[in-house]
Order: sequence, then C-alpha cells, then structure tokens
Amino acid sequence: MPDRPRRVTILIADDDAANRMILRTALERAGYAVVETRDGAEAIGMISRVKPDLAMLDVAMPVLDGIRAIQRLRAEPETANLPVIW
Repeated sequence: MPDRPRRVTILIADDDAANRMILRTALERAGYAVVETRDGAEAIGMISRVKPDLAMLDVAMPVLDGIRAIQRLRAEPETANLPVIW
C-alpha cells in the first residue's frame, strides 16, 4: 500500500476566536491540517513543537504581537525561512 501524502499544516495565531474559526473552517475544507494559538508567544511555542508549513499571524495580539513574533522566528535558524502571512 503506498504511503499517503503528508497534509500541509498551517498555524493560525489570532486573539479573535471568530477569525480563527472562519480561517480553520476554510482551510480544513481545502484539505489542510490546522493548529491554532491566541497570541504570538503561543505561536512560537507551537511552531517549535508542530513545525507547520505556513504560519498566519495577526498583527495586533496580546502578549506578543505578530510583528515581534516574526522577528523572533526570523532570528532562529530553524524558523528563519518559515513562510508567514500577516
């Protein structure tokens, strides 16, 4: 039996639960695996554990905003080239 292709994983970081739900629904319907966080600090932790293929970060979030989260991601060799939409 051939191996199933790995699903692309997308991380969504947004403090607005409604935005996360809308994005999750659309992305899962399109066949993507989705993980969610509520702020940039949670996103950085999740990225190190899950290793998503793409991160979608809200700019204005509590604890750590999207711009500072991107700066931290770019500073680390493991995440420096992670595609990010913000």
